[in-house]
Amino acid sequence: MEEAQRLCDRVAIMDHGRIMALDTVNALIEQHGGVSVVEAELECVPDDPASLPGRLEGVSLRFETDRPLEEVGRLSSAGVRFQTLRVCRPDLETVFLGLTGRRLRD
Repeated sequence: MEEAQRLCDRVAIMDHGRIMALDTVNALIEQHGGVSVVEAELECVPDDPASLPGRLEGVSLRFETDRPLEEVGRLSSAGVRFQTLRVCRPDLETVFLGLTGRRLRD
């Protein structure tokens, strides 16, 4: 999937011989990929943890968003300080899983 995402202009997602979706890589990800996931370790818990998006466990924050960079920027402007930050954007494997309900088969 990584090679297809990097090299192909158009991709068909097939399951059991049936085409589930056919489009450009970006269009497939936009239409069927879902949202990005942001995972962060905070330097400390803010005074008002209820103002944070998503789930906070200790100093670990995890949330889903359509606009991860804007959301992280908003949090940073509000005084939230990050020790680590990871943004997981949807990819073709996410699209495949969403359309077929199963992991890739080797």
